[in-house]
Amino acid sequence: MKWKALNYETYEEAIRNYKPDEKWLVFDGNPERFNIAHECVDRHSDGGVAVRVKFETGETESYTFKELSSLSSQFANMLNGLGIQKGDRIAILLEPCLEFYVSFFGGLKAGAALVVCSPLLGSEAINYRLMDSGAKLAIIERRFRDLIASPHLKQVIVKEDLLDMLKRERDKFEYSTSVDDVAVIQYTSGTTGPPKAGSLSP
Repeated sequence: MKWKALNYETYEEAIRNYKPDEKWLVFDGNPERFNIAHECVDRHSDGGVAVRVKFETGETESYTFKELSSLSSQFANMLNGLGIQKGDRIAILLEPCLEFYVSFFGGLKAGAALVVCSPLLGSEAINYRLMDSGAKLAIIERRFRDLIASPHLKQVIVKEDLLDMLKRERDKFEYSTSVDDVAVIQYTSGTTGPPKAGSLSP
């Protein structure tokens, strides 16, 4: 059983017995073929609730691993149809919501490098990140549409339209990423100078 790997009872036992390659026993993938969205979502599609979102109103929404797996695969297929290739940058400018998680995990499935921007950022800070990263596509709330301006952007998709756009896409996706592919580009706050980008691989 894969899940018996890393099942140490004490820290001392782990120090004595752990071997670096052992971590791959708990994943479906390997260094040459690995996708963090698959590991976090798809492989648990028979499980229960994956995400709970609580809104300012006090209302909550819950989504299962199966729902998130299907929707994120549809998002990845949509990106392919839009010409977004592995390594292309896409920006996500959303509050926590279903569309955020669909875009995040779907982007990871497709091998895009995600530039996650807080909606609390102002127009100048948002556009700096879009320009610097070279983001080709942005997923935003409709109220931010007039804040976005970057010559690299080929398309802007508003959150309110996203789920309808996904309905025509296949809900299965075959990923082709490895541990060497960039997954997320995270920017510093820029309080002492221009924001600086750092990349994270899965």
